[in-house]
Amino acid sequence: MVGSTSTKICKNSIWNNQLYNTKADILNNFDEIKICVKYKIGNEEKEIPSSSCDFFKAEPVYETLKGWPETNHITFIEKYTSIKIKYISYEPKIEEMCYREDLNNEDVKR
Repeated sequence: MVGSTSTKICKNSIWNNQLYNTKADILNNFDEIKICVKYKIGNEEKEIPSSSCDFFKAEPVYETLKGWPETNHITFIEKYTSIKIKYISYEPKIEEMCYREDLNNEDVKR
């Protein structure tokens, strides 16, 4: 999942209610990106399977986004998790991480 479930499970441990988006550069080569937003278990849809039995029967339900840079994935993640992304990394080295507020909207879309 895009992070909604893990964010809800770990919300109390997320420092200052912020996310860090790393490895954004790996999205460059995809025409579309499928993001699991919930699971279908029988006729019911759930955000996360509630038991190990459900987990093995669960089918992911995807939302498909256009590939990078045509879709603002950063905005999608923030909207879906209700948590702002503070840092974004487009390169493999930690020094190449940038502070999101230093980027203008056009940079975030790329």
